[in-house]
Amino acid sequence: MANKPTVLVLGGVGFIGRNLVHYLVTNDLTSRILVVDKALPQIAWLSKRHKESFTQVEFKQVNILNHVAMDEIFVENFDFIVNCAGETRPSQTNSVYYNGITQMKSYCARLAEANLAKKYIHLSTAFVYSPSDSPVSETSRIDPWTKMADHELKAEEAVQSAEGLEWVILRLPKVYGPGDLRGPVTLRLIAGGIYRYTGEKMKMLWSGKLSGSTVHVSDVCRAIWHVATGNQTRCIYNVVDKSLSSAETLAVLVSQLFSVKYQFLETLKSNIAVFSGAIEDVNDSHMASWSEICKISGIVNTPLTPYVPKEFLENRSLNVDGSLIESTGFVYEQPLINSTLLSEILDDFCEMGIYPRCCRETDD
Repeated sequence: MANKPTVLVLGGVGFIGRNLVHYLVTNDLTSRILVVDKALPQIAWLSKRHKESFTQVEFKQVNILNHVAMDEIFVENFDFIVNCAGETRPSQTNSVYYNGITQMKSYCARLAEANLAKKYIHLSTAFVYSPSDSPVSETSRIDPWTKMADHELKAEEAVQSAEGLEWVILRLPKVYGPGDLRGPVTLRLIAGGIYRYTGEKMKMLWSGKLSGSTVHVSDVCRAIWHVATGNQTRCIYNVVDKSLSSAETLAVLVSQLFSVKYQFLETLKSNIAVFSGAIEDVNDSHMASWSEICKISGIVNTPLTPYVPKEFLENRSLNVDGSLIESTGFVYEQPLINSTLLSEILDDFCEMGIYPRCCRETDD
């Protein structure tokens, strides 16, 4: 690329945002990167390599819903605008999701349209699709099954209605990788450490056949750059690996990493656990064990928690087909979730001092 583009990354301190910044910096892809986020990088639990990447970019601490501050930022023109921002905490109220997703992302699309950006990349979720054991494509039935996904769909509609905007929407499943502090995969890794410490069998709800598509964050970053610099415009792509991930897939990997046994509860027992309130008892037990492990490991502060939100325990499958973007020349570099990639997440956490090393050490 003769003249390297300028890039504005909204929500660039979050999980995907920090990895995108690292990808752009380490591959020397841009002439300028401006990161906008309400969170300060200095207190956002960035790893050493992510901190180093942030020294190479400009940063402005702004609440994206602050229209005066955002109008000042958008006085400048950018070649590419990537919106990684949005409310990602589960189990929030509709008003929280409206403010943090629908309203905020709609506003960003309007600003990008007025900015005359060459390309606007909007990150959404694959949970806008109807639950399915069979692979769903970009043209499959839409039926959001979480409040968060419902607001993500409304935000997508706002982006698509911006007539003067050259947009691409990327729908993501469960994203995992370094920097993921509270996603479903990280929760499994925390649970694995707890059960290794307690020596108990790791028990999980429902069936191991429950589908749950995944993608590594590095491929998400590469997909963002691929569609930003490519000819794709005003289209939607799923970005999903080829693992055909299921609850069993992740259980096996965690079992191998931590040398623990696991068991899936039958449907009846799972239903009883969900509706009797036993899930909260399990969460309390996990929290107590985690606190104990962190204490004996000398960890006084960590953003990691074993608490599993109720919506992460739904008995619903989501099997997403991520092949359409491959027809544009994109290639997944991490097509399969594996123990090496999960170990990288744990290594990152241990280096940062936020995950007990005793949960990883072998007995030999």
